[in-house]
Amino acid sequence: MRGVIWVAAIGAVFFLVSSRFRRRSPVVNDWFGREQLALVVALLGTFSIVSNSDTEEVLRDPVTIERIVRGGLAVTALLIVAPILLHRIRSYTPGRRAMAGLLAYVGVALVSTIYSAAPLVTAAKVLELTAGLAPVLAIAMGPKPRERLRSTVTLSIGLVSTMLAVGVVGFVVLPSFKSFGTRPGFVMQETMVTPFASGNALAALGATIAIFAVAKMVTTRTGRRLWIGAAVVGTSSVVLTAGRQGVVILILGLALVLWSARRNLLIGLVVPAVAWVVYEYGGTLFDIFARDREYQLVTLSGRVGWWEIALETWSDHPWTGWGYGAGGRFVALASIGRSVGSVHSGYVEALVGVGIVGVVGLVYALVEVVVWSVRTLRAETAVATLIVPLALRTGVSSGFGGWLSVEFVLFALLVAIVDQSRIDRRHPPHRSESSDNVGYGESLTSARSMASARRSSRRLAPNRWEISSCQKATAASVRTRSSRTGSPTAFAAAK
Repeated sequence: MRGVIWVAAIGAVFFLVSSRFRRRSPVVNDWFGREQLALVVALLGTFSIVSNSDTEEVLRDPVTIERIVRGGLAVTALLIVAPILLHRIRSYTPGRRAMAGLLAYVGVALVSTIYSAAPLVTAAKVLELTAGLAPVLAIAMGPKPRERLRSTVTLSIGLVSTMLAVGVVGFVVLPSFKSFGTRPGFVMQETMVTPFASGNALAALGATIAIFAVAKMVTTRTGRRLWIGAAVVGTSSVVLTAGRQGVVILILGLALVLWSARRNLLIGLVVPAVAWVVYEYGGTLFDIFARDREYQLVTLSGRVGWWEIALETWSDHPWTGWGYGAGGRFVALASIGRSVGSVHSGYVEALVGVGIVGVVGLVYALVEVVVWSVRTLRAETAVATLIVPLALRTGVSSGFGGWLSVEFVLFALLVAIVDQSRIDRRHPPHRSESSDNVGYGESLTSARSMASARRSSRRLAPNRWEISSCQKATAASVRTRSSRTGSPTAFAAAK
C-alpha cells in the first residue's frame, strides 16, 4: 500500500502544479480529460507492492488488501472511461491494424483465464490490462486523436519524471530510499530504492525519460529547461540505482537520437570522445559496470537459465500457453523452486502465457511500431525513439509483454499513433485541423509567425486618415471636371 500512497501523492502534486499552465499550453490542457484520468487511476495500482509475494502463498491466499485495492482501481478506471468508449466506438474508423493485433493479444489473454494454471491471477491481470488499454482506445477514437495521443505520451513521461525526481531527492534526504548490501552501486556503496518501484525498473524508466527529454531538447524550442531537468533526473536515476540494463538502454537510445537529429555532432565529437575514454579507462569502466560480479554478465544475472526453463515449459502447450501472467511464475519458475515475479523477459512471458496464438498479435503490433519508427525517425524523433527503451526493457524484464505497466501504456499509445498516421495519410485532415498534426512547439512557432505577419500587414496598410484624404481628393477632382463639362450626373456622383 505504501507504493499506491506515494504515487497518489506525487500524482496529486503533479496535476496541481500542471493546472496552472492549462491556459498557456494546449498539451497540458489535454492532460485533464476523463480518459487521462482513467489512465492514471489504472496505472496507480501497478505501483502497489503486495505483502505475500511467495508463489505458494499467492496460490493459497490470492486475496489480499493490496490486490483488492488494485482491482478496485482498475474497476474505477473502467467505469470512468467505459461510457466514453462505448459512445465513440460507434464511429470506429477502419484501418487500425496494429491496434487490432494488440486487441487480439488481450483477447487471447482473457480466454486463457479458462485454462490458466492460476485463474484468479490471470483474471486480475487481464482486468488491469483492459483498464489500461481502454483509455488509449477512447483517446484514439475521440476528437483530435493525433494531438491528444502525443500529449498523453508527454503526460506519462512527465508523471514518471516527477516520481523519479522524488526518488532522487529521497535518496539524498531519506534513509529509507537507500539500500545497503543488495548490490553495490556504480559510484557509491548504497543504491537508490523507492516504495513504488524496484531498482531495475527505476533504471529503465530513468533511461526512457532521459532519451525522450534529450530528443525533445534537440528537436523543439519550447520547454527546454523542463526537458533538461527531466534528462538530469533520468540519468541520475540510472546512476543511483546502478541498473546495468538502464545504462545499455540509455547509451543506445541517446546514440539513436543523435544519429537522427545531430549526426555531425555524433560522428565528429561524441564517438571520438567516447572512443578515447574507453581506450584510456576501459578496464575501470568495465569493473564499475560489472559491479564486481563479472560472472553475472554471462548469464544476465540468471535470466538465461530462467528463459531455458520457461521455453521447455512452453513446449508442453505451444499454441495456447499456460495462462496469461501465470505460465512463467506459477509453472516454469515454480518447477525449479524459484519464487520470483516473472521470468524477466516480456517476450518469453507472453509466449509461455498465451502461446503462439496470442503472441502473433503482439508481435504484429510491435513490427508495425518498429517500421513506423524507422520511417518517421527524423520527423518525430522523440516519439519514434521510445520503441528502443521499450523493446530493450521488454527483452530483459516484463516491459509491455508482461502485464499492465507504464511501458505497456506507452507501447499502446505508440500503436495508436501508428494507426492514426495511416488514417491521416488516407484521409488528410482539414486545414483548420492541421495544428493537430504537429507538436506544441511547432504550432506555437506557426502561431507566432502568423501574428508577426498580421502586424506587418497593419503597418503596410493605410490608416483611416489616409483613406479619407484620398477620397476627398478624388471627390474634388470629380467636381472640377463636372464644373467644366457641366454634367449633373458627374456632379451628383462626386457628392
